[in-house]
Amino acid sequence: LRAKELSTIEIGETEYDEDGEKIHPDWSENKLGHLDRKKRHISIKTAKTKPKDENHWRSVWYSDQLDRLLHEYITGVRTESKYHEESPYLFITSKKPQIRPSWISRKVKNAAYDAGLNEPLYKDAAGKDRHLITGHTLRHSFASYRANHSEMKLHILANTMGHRKLDTTRKYISKDDKPARRQSEDVHRQLRQELKS
Repeated sequence: LRAKELSTIEIGETEYDEDGEKIHPDWSENKLGHLDRKKRHISIKTAKTKPKDENHWRSVWYSDQLDRLLHEYITGVRTESKYHEESPYLFITSKKPQIRPSWISRKVKNAAYDAGLNEPLYKDAAGKDRHLITGHTLRHSFASYRANHSEMKLHILANTMGHRKLDTTRKYISKDDKPARRQSEDVHRQLRQELKS
């Protein structure tokens, strides 16, 4: 996900009963706005769309490894914010009812720095340090890994990434032909096994 997309995930508006009393969401429910915890699915409003684009929404599925962390955040950390009842957004802070994309980027950079993995690479034209690990480089790494070291089809990766054009996704394909050769050999091996059967 792009940082902007992550910041706009909604878990639902605050609802009120006929007496005007606030109905507190039941966080044990699986389906919360854009988030379906049972299916591990998030409906994402794609950040880079144009008015003439037909589909502004895409589906992203997340790993079961996030289940516990997501549950702890929703039922714990999120409730510590004064905005936890009124904000429809999944990710909030103690000072804002919606996190800003820049906050996400800063957190990623700082976590990588604290782990001893991050370093400034260069200064940009504005004199700001550009780092090795950012939220955006993690997104690029995900796409590169999926394009070169997994069996994910390119058109599915393009949809997952929110790319309007398949050519954008093709840029992640390595110039190194080892992954292509390995996959080709696997296909040939599989075909031979099926023919023997």
